[in-house]
Amino acid sequence: MTPLIAGITGAVVLLLFVLAIPAERALSASLTLALWSVTLFGMFLAPSYLWQGSLEFSICVLLMGIYRARHQALGHASVLILSTVWFVFIALTSVAGAETYPPARAALLFGASVLAVVAGLMLDVTSRARVLRGFVWIGVFQTCVCVWEISPVGFPIYGYRNGAVPNPLLGDIVDRAQGTLGHPNPLAMVLCLALVATISGEASMRRRVQVVIVPVLVFGIFLTGTRIALPAAVAGVVIYLLLQRRIGRFLRSVVLIAVAGSAVFAQFSEAAIEIVTELGESGSWQQRLGSVSAYPSLLSRPDPDFWVGSGFANEAALYAHGWIVSPFGVALIDNWPIYVLGTLGLLGFGLFVTLWATVVIKADRVGVALTVVLTVFFFNFDIGRLLSPTVIMFAFFAVAVRPPSRQLSERASTSGVSKKRAVSAAPLSGSPGRRHSAGHPIAGASGRRAADHQR
Repeated sequence: MTPLIAGITGAVVLLLFVLAIPAERALSASLTLALWSVTLFGMFLAPSYLWQGSLEFSICVLLMGIYRARHQALGHASVLILSTVWFVFIALTSVAGAETYPPARAALLFGASVLAVVAGLMLDVTSRARVLRGFVWIGVFQTCVCVWEISPVGFPIYGYRNGAVPNPLLGDIVDRAQGTLGHPNPLAMVLCLALVATISGEASMRRRVQVVIVPVLVFGIFLTGTRIALPAAVAGVVIYLLLQRRIGRFLRSVVLIAVAGSAVFAQFSEAAIEIVTELGESGSWQQRLGSVSAYPSLLSRPDPDFWVGSGFANEAALYAHGWIVSPFGVALIDNWPIYVLGTLGLLGFGLFVTLWATVVIKADRVGVALTVVLTVFFFNFDIGRLLSPTVIMFAFFAVAVRPPSRQLSERASTSGVSKKRAVSAAPLSGSPGRRHSAGHPIAGASGRRAADHQR
């Protein structure tokens, strides 16, 4: 009873905090607190009162933040509409229709995710920087938890789902760390997102702080032992650096087409599958490759499964009918596109792809980089089925798009005012803002954000 009382007291204090702070900071504070809440307690390995309480707290704090910022513009409503339609589709086909997803859990998860989208779309440039900065500190905290976890006196806070697994990135000398996310893969996703936010400078942190945080986050990524985290982090940083203003629209299109083509090749090419099979010695790779090979069978299912799938969270039916075959007899789909196609059918798959494409089109440079990181992890685990990864994914879908105030800055740039501010706002003495932002990936955010606004 004492921990419960302490938790309720802490939640009330935080809610009062959101009410007490200035209105212009309430929205970013509420979204940051929601992200902290779900990363600390929003996983099924935690006691039910913890993960339910974290989602309930997130809903309450987001409602308060949105209400206090109700006069702030909502940018890119299409992302909100598509996100809402996505959850409504799951509710109609899987909660009310196939009855494969518990209604109470759906209400909490869907509510927290949609409110996170609303809050993220209402953020201006300054508020978004605060949210990203708060998320970076989540990554730093998780790394500290990982260090304690692998120490002689440490242990996984919520235990293991399938037992301890040696860390392949550190020579199997320690077990894979999972922090408070309940599994190494979601933790690696959080750390990669935090790393890209730090290197981009969009989190508005001092350069000397960035220089310290980057190796901390990289060390945390290695502690997770998640192989795909390394290419995910590299892809996010490379995309961010490539999509600079001087590259031009043509090269941007080439880069995006190359990334999309690589993803399709990795999914469908038999040669790529053979190469990965030879390189991947672990059973997890074989399990994922088994999921990838299920595309033809899933697209040949009869109606209505072809259109609406077997029902969200009903992946066991896919294995029972032989639509997906596991080499180990495990009904676990470690591939989000396959999961969506299998459980929600072609309609659900098309809906999610439309949402993803809309986010990419409306995202700015750092938004595209963050979305690329999420996209790489789509092929690592069923990101949208788990509690905290779902809220994080939709929150970053909203954070990725260009903030509303950026449109005003673009109009102001025609008078030349923004250009002068971009030069004068360089964070390092003797470095013009434009040259500093283009030449240094870890840079003060003020000069670069001002230069970005001229696009």
